[in-house]
Amino acid sequence: MQNSFSIKNKAGSCFYRAVILTAFITALLLFFSFTVPLGNSFSALFNAGSPSSLSFSRLSGIAFFTLKTSLLSTLLASLIGLPCAFLVSRRSFFFKKILESFSSVPLCVPSLITALGFITVFGANGFVSRTLSLLLGKEIRLTFLYTTWGVILVQGFYNFPLVMSGVSTVWKNLGRREEESAAVLGSSGIRTFLYVTLPKILPSLLSSMIPVFLYCFFSFMIVLLFSPPGSSTFETEIYRLTRNLSDLKGTAVLSALETAAALITVVCYMQAEKKVSIKEDRTFLSGENLKKKIRGKETVFSAAVFIPVMFFFVMPLLSIVISSAGTKYWKELFKMKGFLPAAGATLLLGSTTALLSVTAALLLSIYMRLRNRKNTLLKILPVIPMAVSPVILGTGFRRVFPDQSFIFLALAQSSLIWPLAFRIIQPAAEKIPDRVIQGASLLAVSKTQVIFKIMIPYCAPALLSALALSFAFSAGDSTLPLVLAPRGFTPLSLFIYRLITGYRFEHACCAGIILAALCSAVFSVSQRRKKQ
Repeated sequence: MQNSFSIKNKAGSCFYRAVILTAFITALLLFFSFTVPLGNSFSALFNAGSPSSLSFSRLSGIAFFTLKTSLLSTLLASLIGLPCAFLVSRRSFFFKKILESFSSVPLCVPSLITALGFITVFGANGFVSRTLSLLLGKEIRLTFLYTTWGVILVQGFYNFPLVMSGVSTVWKNLGRREEESAAVLGSSGIRTFLYVTLPKILPSLLSSMIPVFLYCFFSFMIVLLFSPPGSSTFETEIYRLTRNLSDLKGTAVLSALETAAALITVVCYMQAEKKVSIKEDRTFLSGENLKKKIRGKETVFSAAVFIPVMFFFVMPLLSIVISSAGTKYWKELFKMKGFLPAAGATLLLGSTTALLSVTAALLLSIYMRLRNRKNTLLKILPVIPMAVSPVILGTGFRRVFPDQSFIFLALAQSSLIWPLAFRIIQPAAEKIPDRVIQGASLLAVSKTQVIFKIMIPYCAPALLSALALSFAFSAGDSTLPLVLAPRGFTPLSLFIYRLITGYRFEHACCAGIILAALCSAVFSVSQRRKKQ
């Protein structure tokens, strides 16, 4: 009996070690999948004989256009997000829950789907153009969407929920004591906001604006679809040079400048995150009075906020549903030769990327928890991928591995997505009490049993949340599939992009609903598990 137990114990121990070895190999594979293509993207910088067709004037124009669209998009997102954060955190109204739910849209609805919604509403043949043509009795074709301001409009309204969510989380937990004192002393509402409230929420505002800036800075699909001719951001120009001109030196210069700017932004983000603190204090007002209803002058203010949100955020999303109405387009979509394979490819790619990402994130989280390692290198390691764009990594992959396949796409996505999984798993691992680990270490046969019997079950909700989030980000990604374009492998995001460029907008809307529903469902699972 004892021998049987010993054999089972040894077999289990061997299995655990095999799993850990597999996880270590996976993490190592992702490390090289990130560093080797990235190094290749920069290698032409050190080749003195490599020519470049990129002039200084062109380079400065690209940098200016990138910064202009990113900064103005971030400013627009903040101008919409800040008043929405005030209404969500300090006022009670009928559509409050709906407005709060918008915070998940930029995370679970791919930017390609949002771009499709704007095309169906504000495009040359969109709903607004057709309506104006009908009312005025002559053909009207709106083209403002395909300008610099069109790019800013789409990016700003697409990302404003991130500002609203980040600021409202802090704002709703702030005490009212100082605001009440200012009101008693006769200070106006605007003055109280500027001198009392704003300094308190400013760190959270900056912490929300920096990721929005990064998203706009790395924006690819929106710029590719809407930027005016001759205008390029770092992302679209790198893609153009790689696909059309094969200008290695120019691509390397653009990649280096973009990554350097992103690194500075990421450092600023880390500093801003440290300063975000939620302070609660007591107030003589009841909880009901803290959530006042919208009355008087605030009705005009609320209308000035809600109308643009309805027009430029809700309408594009609703238009996708409306444009896909009717069984005709759905039947034609399902009869298309590439649709079902694209759906299967999305499921395969998302599952593989999620498994690879969570494996690497879990391994690092466990190592940091067991070793209590909090050195600078381990802190920086999960942050570095935030400063690297998918286009740069994708172009590096194409050079290192000219014949692209599904596995390279999964590795490229995983090497950028695993830090998101790490940000979910690592806090859960840190919450495991020391006494639990120490006690288990004394009773367990080996440290591998501590990992599999104690740590992994303890982190199970976080693991499921990280898996779901990684899957959603992988399924919604359209940049890497377009840049790498694996032979014989077309996920839904790439399939939808080809429908859009082929002007088959109704069919693209049908496919977009399926992709958005898939990403939203998986993301909701991620959020529920995260709260457990």
